[in-house]
Amino acid sequence: MGTDDALLSELSELASGLAEQAAALLLEGWRGMGRVVDTKSTPTDMVSDMDRAAEDLLVRGLLAARPADA
Repeated sequence: MGTDDALLSELSELASGLAEQAAALLLEGWRGMGRVVDTKSTPTDMVSDMDRAAEDLLVRGLLAARPADA
């Protein structure tokens, strides 16, 4: 496997792992927690507390794994 293939594989594994963690977080929130819905830029641009939690998990995971890419 070449360098490009190895990097692609590494990034794919990172993305898949983080996506699975975010999905588990969202499922947990869907089943148990009350959801708070807010708006972002306009009244029709809705976002929940679980959306924000999943985004935070993804960003923190990417920054932890690839700090030089920030």
